[in-house]
This record gives sequence, C-alpha cells and structure tokens, in this order.
Amino acid sequence: MTVSLHLREDTLWAEKGYEVMWGQSVVGAFHPQKPLTAPFRVEDSEINLGVYGEHVSCIFSRKPAGLLSYCVNGKEMLEKLPKPNFWRAPTDNDRGNNGDAEMAIWKVAGLYAKAKGFTHTISSDCVQVSYDYQLAALPDSVCTISYTIYGDGTLEVAQSFEGGPFPEMPEFSWMASCSPELTDIRWYGYGPEDTYADTVQGAKLGIYRGTVEGSLKPYLILQECGNKFGVRWMDVVSPEGGGIRISSDQLLE
Repeated sequence: MTVSLHLREDTLWAEKGYEVMWGQSVVGAFHPQKPLTAPFRVEDSEINLGVYGEHVSCIFSRKPAGLLSYCVNGKEMLEKLPKPNFWRAPTDNDRGNNGDAEMAIWKVAGLYAKAKGFTHTISSDCVQVSYDYQLAALPDSVCTISYTIYGDGTLEVAQSFEGGPFPEMPEFSWMASCSPELTDIRWYGYGPEDTYADTVQGAKLGIYRGTVEGSLKPYLILQECGNKFGVRWMDVVSPEGGGIRISSDQLLE
C-alpha cells in the first residue's frame, strides 16, 4: 500500500503534480511459487550427472566440478561454471577507510576456490547435488553449494559457510555468468535506481524494468554499482522472450 502526496498547484520551486512525500506499508505475506510435480530422467556417468525434464535440462559435472549447463527450451543459460563469491568492487568509502586492503583476502578466496567434493541423491520428485569448495584462504575453509533440480525446471540453490577468524566479508553470494542474450531485467523489490542497506529508505517497493547495461553507472572512478535491495524475484530475459526467473523466500541483495 502506497500513500503519496503531490502538489495541487504550481509553486516557485516545483510544478503541479510534484511528489512532496510518500510512505509504504506491506500488506499480507509473500509466498514464492513452489515447484510443480513433473517427470524427469537422470543419466549418470563418470564425468557428468544429467537431469532432463520436458523443457529444462541440467548437467552437473564432476570434472571440472560444478553446474556445467542449465538449458531452457533448448537454449543454454550459463556461460561459465557458477562459483561461490565473497568480493565486490570496492567503493570510495572502502578505499577511504582502507577496507579494500583489509578485506582483500576475500577476492582470491572465491576467485581461486576449488571444488573438492561431489555428492548427490535422487528422489521421486527431485535430484540433489552438493559441491564442497576449498577456499583460497588460510586457515583452510570450505564453502558448500547445494543444488536441487525438479522436473518442472525449478533449480534451488543453497550456499553455506561456517566462517572463521577472517576480516569482514564484503559479499556472500553465488556468482553465475548468464547468456549474453539475456539483456533485460524485471524485478519485484526496491527501485528504480540502485538501492543499498543505507539508501533503501529512499526507494519504493514495486515491480520495475530495466536492462543489464543500464544497471551500470558511469562513475568517474569505477566502483560497485547496480545493486537491487530487497528483491523477491527477478526475471532475466532476452528481448525476443525466454529466460529465467530468480526468486527467494528471503530478501535478496
């Protein structure tokens, strides 16, 4: 529910219709769509584990270890193996308080993480696959990424890390490179501009559209940008149609 106050007449400082103030309140609860029961088949080999539904297929690789392919209606959605990520581009504030140097261990921790374990289970409605990643950090640390693929194509991703005696972590995320054909985005969250934990109070909750390229900001000094705060779901699609939806029962940043 959104309440907005606008000027009724022109003034010296703004024209008629200018929004003076607004407020929002969320009514009800958000319920993400649950996977639908659908048939699938599994093909297992020494190198890959393939899961095939009517419209979607997933290939989990043992060598190299990771999610090798996620194909929707015959189109490949992934460009690279997804990996855990703990780094983002430093900001002016990071550089000002020496945070970029103090947190630098996290840049290589995810960049050179190596998958060292592969386990899977097959049930009547889904297949679960887990990878353990040895992080490039001392002391030795492991991050686990678990995938659950359903017959309707829903892919659930869970990532866990126990932590340790490390400096502050700038980001905890699952990083995947999507097909360059997916240029348009549509999301339910805060917008339409970049939003962060310290700026989200100035943004409205709603459904917004944009492009991947348009999310980049031409800062004089390149730095982190394009963040979407409080995202419940995001569609990443091509102009011709087709793509993927990313959603969560938790707030995504």
